[in-house]
Amino acid sequence: MESQKRYIEIRIEMDGERVRVELSAHANVRDLAHGYVTAAENIAQSIANRSDATVSEILGAMAMDILSLGAEAYENEEED
Repeated sequence: MESQKRYIEIRIEMDGERVRVELSAHANVRDLAHGYVTAAENIAQSIANRSDATVSEILGAMAMDILSLGAEAYENEEED
């Protein structure tokens, strides 16, 4: 019996004024998290190849951005 194919598809559309992100996934939570981390590493490597920053610096900056999003969401929940 063939197992179901799992996938995670992230589409990012950018224009001069905004960024639109779509996520489509047919995967369990563990695979989704693993795919997210792998994508973050690949994005950081791509940025490092085009800048003076290291992969480590870029991943740190990405982590700080995600942490601030989580803190903001938490604060919004506390206000409600």
